[in-house]
Amino acid sequence: TTSYYGSPVYIFSTKINKNKLIDETLNKFDTQEIQKMISMLDSRLDEENSFHFRISHNQLIDGEVKIAEPDSRTVKCKIKFELYPGQDIHKKATEFFNKFC
Repeated sequence: TTSYYGSPVYIFSTKINKNKLIDETLNKFDTQEIQKMISMLDSRLDEENSFHFRISHNQLIDGEVKIAEPDSRTVKCKIKFELYPGQDIHKKATEFFNKFC
């Protein structure tokens, strides 16, 4: 497909459901990047308990996993949290991310 400006856009989608793979994926982020995610919780959580963020495309190619800066090439990511009635999404997400610090 193409972007609004006509440049090609390549779409690759994957879904990770196994806890071990989720942990392996998030362990690729350094502590500073995990702390950035925690600080972004208020602005990046939606009503479906999903946390949206973008990682830098160029740094990913170089083998680094970093939260993207505005106006850079990015890879869109989403983490969906499973909650039970009465659970607080901010508390659950913070506890989840703190496992990787």
